[in-house]
Order: sequence, then C-alpha cells, then structure tokens
Amino acid sequence: MSTYIPITLSLKVTDEDIDDIIEKELTHDIVSTWCSKIQPSGEYLGADRQQISLGGTLIFVGKDDDDDKYELTKEKLINGIYQYVCEATDYSFMEIDEFAELHIDTTQIDSPDADAIIQYALFGEIIYG
Repeated sequence: MSTYIPITLSLKVTDEDIDDIIEKELTHDIVSTWCSKIQPSGEYLGADRQQISLGGTLIFVGKDDDDDKYELTKEKLINGIYQYVCEATDYSFMEIDEFAELHIDTTQIDSPDADAIIQYALFGEIIYG
C-alpha cells in the first residue's frame, strides 16, 4: 500500500529562461503557421528576445486577419508557463538544483514547447496544433 503526501513546489523562472523561451518562439516557424508577424509594442527595450523580460510587450499579429493582434507581456508569459507545467505529461524540462530549487532547464524546451507556452499565454489553450 502506498501513501501519497501532497506537496507544493515553486518553480523558479528567471529572465534568462523567459529570453530563451521567446528566442525559441522567434526562431520557430510560427510566422507561417498562425501568426503573420511578431513585433515589439511601444518602446523597443533591446534585442527582440529580451523585450518581455525587460518589461515590454510583443504583439503577435494573426495570420488570417491583421486586425487580430495579441499582446504578450511578462505576466501573461508567466501564466502561460504555469499552464504549460500544469498540462505537462513530461517533466524533463524541470530540474532541482543543488540548492533544492525547482527551475526550468530551457535546453529541454524546444520550439513547439515554446509555441505551446506562448499559446497558453495568449489564448489560455492550444489553438494551433
């Protein structure tokens, strides 16, 4: 007989993790799938991959209609990561370091994973498969 003990863990997400996820999304072929372009909104804060971690916004313009514009902020991306973790069936992208902190190993997140995180952040679900 087994006993299960509920525990709560916190996942550490760094600005570098955010940059890595955005970079994987920007290098993914998203522009030909569900988005016609990705552009910074407002002030340009640095390299495209750093726009979110520096507190800026990226605009994702829908492929079928230029009127469909979706704003991605750091808060939305964190929520997307949270939802991705909750829906995950494979946790190889998370690890516990020597300080017993749970964190993301972005080398284990590929472009489709990054796209899923972005879709969770923008739409609350995976719309484009």
